[in-house]
Order: sequence, then C-alpha cells, then structure tokens
Amino acid sequence: MFQTPILFLIFNRPDVTFKVFEQIKKIKPKYLYVAADGPRAGKANEEELCMATRAVVDKVDWDCELKTFFREENVGCARNVSSAISWFFEQVESGIILEDDCLPDVSFFHFCDTLLHRYRDHDRVMAISGYNVQLEIRRTSDTYFFAEIPLVWGWATWKKAWQQFQFNVPHIDDDVFDNAAKKPWKQDIENAFSGKTDSWAYRWIYAFLKNKYICIYPEISLVKNIGVSDMATHTLGSRWWYKFVKYGKITTMKHPASVAINHQADMLNTNLHYNLPLSLSDKLKRKWYSFFR
Repeated sequence: MFQTPILFLIFNRPDVTFKVFEQIKKIKPKYLYVAADGPRAGKANEEELCMATRAVVDKVDWDCELKTFFREENVGCARNVSSAISWFFEQVESGIILEDDCLPDVSFFHFCDTLLHRYRDHDRVMAISGYNVQLEIRRTSDTYFFAEIPLVWGWATWKKAWQQFQFNVPHIDDDVFDNAAKKPWKQDIENAFSGKTDSWAYRWIYAFLKNKYICIYPEISLVKNIGVSDMATHTLGSRWWYKFVKYGKITTMKHPASVAINHQADMLNTNLHYNLPLSLSDKLKRKWYSFFR
C-alpha cells in the first residue's frame, strides 16, 4: 500500500477525473485527500457536472483514509486550490498534488515518494515536478535534474515549503527576477496578486523564486496534461510544443552527484511558456534530435 498522502483536486470534468482516479487507484494510497470548488452561478449544468465529478471518488474500494473538502459555493481557481493545498498541509508533512487533468504514469508516484524522503531535510529543494517540457532535449544522464522555476502539472512538496505561500503580498520584490529566465514571469505574477488573473500557480512561483527554492524535474515527463479543451481554465487551445513532450516511465533511479541548477532548462521553460524564441543552443539540439528521430 502506498503511504505518501495524495491531494486530488477536482471540479467539473468527470471524464478526465475518472482517468486520473484510475491511475491513483492502481497504487491504492493509504491517505487520499480530495478537494473541489463549488459550481459557478449561472453556468448551465455545472452543478450536475460537479456532482458527477465528486461521485468518481465514491469508487474508492481499498483500505484508504479518504478525506474530502467539497465547497458548496464557487470561490474561484486561485482561492480554492491554494486553500485546498493549505488544508492538505494542515494534516500532513509532505505529499503529492494532482489536478483532475494531470494523468500520471504509475512510476510518478514512486518517483515523488523516493525524492520526498531523499530531500526532506534539504534547505533549498522544495518541490518535485512530474512534468518535463524540455522538447526531448536531454539535460542530464541522471534520472532527474534541478531548476528554479517550479512546474505544477503533477507535483509534490513539503509543508515547510508551502508555508511560504502567500495569497496576498504588500509589494512585489523586483530583486526576485534576477535573470533572463525569471524576468518574463513578473507581469503574470503581478496580475495574479492584483486579481487580474485568477491564478494560484503564479503566486506559488513567486514564493518559490523569492525564497530561492529549487525544483526537481524528471528527465522524461511522467505526467500528461489531458485537459486541453474548451472546458479548461488555463490551457485553452494547444501549443505547438505539446507534441514534443516526451512521456514515459522511470524504472530505476540514478541520483545526481550534487544539486546544481540547470539554467538552460529554466530558460527553455520560460521561452515556451511565453512563446519566445528558443536559444541557439536549444535550436541546435532540437535539429540534432530531429535528424536522428
């Protein structure tokens, strides 16, 4: 039985929720936490969709301590997700966080579990991503590498890290954006804190950068986003790079000899997120890959 607690964030999509739940079911977690926002007023059929989505977790049929945090009213993505994560960490010291459209390979859970234990006492490694958006460019010969910008399509962290999250801040510290990979995120972070964007993730990225935290990326993506549709909140439409994300599984772990930030990985992540040109180095690596594919 899988011992690391899991937080499953759901809303109004029973089809994708069921697919992710089926992957969770394969490992039979001992501790499963499920949170959902309430239906939005004026949205046709949303109450029925929310209820159908919540019913998916009624299919828990193994020895499991299931806890739910289901809202009756809608508070929006930013407030709902961040408060759900806070609720989760009021009860656990570390855990895995999955949204309803983040479909994990089973090895994702074991990857997170291993690294949550390995780095629990590290003073800067504060998140483990299951997603990799490096366009099949190999950044290391190890199983994973390190970056400064956290990815949250299937991830894990510790209570001590999440305690640095703030929903509101008195001002944005410009010193946080101290290199080319970080600077483009500033406007979106400001928009999140001002309420122009309903995003918890940009607030989390700010906390991460401000505290000079480090995120682990797997060398191959262990999670696939299956929620890119007209019902998605933040992933409407497709981006050209989706088809170049390399998905797979991890069967053995080769740990890096040291914790060293891969700045090229951060830069590519930023360039793709903001549709900026790729670096010459990454363009050449992409051509090299295409030649031998």
